[in-house]
Amino acid sequence: MAVVASLLVHGAALLMPGGPWFEDTPTEPPSPLSAHLVAVPAPSAAAPKPARPHKPAPRLPVAEATAAAPVAALPPDAQSSAPDTPASPVLAEASAAPAEASAAPAEPALDLAQWAGQGRVRYQSSYFGLAVSAEQTWSHDDAQFSASLRGSVAIKGELLRQESSGHIAAGRPVSEQFRETFNKSAYETTFDADGTRVHQLRRGDAREVPTGGYALDMLALMHFMGLQPRDTPNFDIFVVTFRGSVSRVTVVQMPPEDIDLPLGRVPARRFHAEGRGGALKIDIWLAVDWRNAPLRVRVADEGGTYDLKAEEVEIDGQRVATAPPPSSGE
Repeated sequence: MAVVASLLVHGAALLMPGGPWFEDTPTEPPSPLSAHLVAVPAPSAAAPKPARPHKPAPRLPVAEATAAAPVAALPPDAQSSAPDTPASPVLAEASAAPAEASAAPAEPALDLAQWAGQGRVRYQSSYFGLAVSAEQTWSHDDAQFSASLRGSVAIKGELLRQESSGHIAAGRPVSEQFRETFNKSAYETTFDADGTRVHQLRRGDAREVPTGGYALDMLALMHFMGLQPRDTPNFDIFVVTFRGSVSRVTVVQMPPEDIDLPLGRVPARRFHAEGRGGALKIDIWLAVDWRNAPLRVRVADEGGTYDLKAEEVEIDGQRVATAPPPSSGE
């Protein structure tokens, strides 16, 4: 009986809750396997990794790059002949939306009243010591514009002829065609409607030059400058100049000044533009009192310099200034 009673007591102790079977499992040190399973949550804590691509590629920088330096990408500056200059608002818009930039830049429309509907300026200049007479004419309405510049030497005849045509969008000239003949060599430029490139025939050879943004020919450019408000910040633009050269230039509005011309001393607005690392320099002086008529045009590049100085100005069919006749002593 004593043995039976002892067995019953021990058996009950083993089966009671809280006995050694339930204590041993939690109190034993974790096995390698259980340690590995505990470490698994660590990666899930670092689960933000998938989100990291979101952070490294912030949207803001991308947007800023597009707005600040686009075309220019310059080609924005097409890197055909582009210097390392910061891109301007004009190019920024162009690169973000080339079609709109060429057809109608996304800025407030400029005041076309600042640009005489018709004009004619007669210039004096020189070419290798020979006297050159030149004349620029232009006309525009609210939809189209055209301009021409011709220069001739007495003993040689016509030396230079440039003809520009295009349309008006958002109060700005948009070049379509630019033709030039210099010393009987012909150059022709056609501007893409979407503003991404120009097509050229230079002495019979065809080529395309990417611009990726707003581009103008030389004649349209000087009138576009005249439409700029007095406080316009510097801007970049593509321009087709002498002998079909295509360059990205930075345009700076200089302080107004009085300039001496064959027709006398007159107040003028001055714009200075440079491209190709300074190899191309353009200076335009516009008449303050005669609706921004181009009074003086000076262009210098590797091929030489021409400097046209006004001796007569006609605005909307009316002569507003002319050089005094030479004195009898001359």
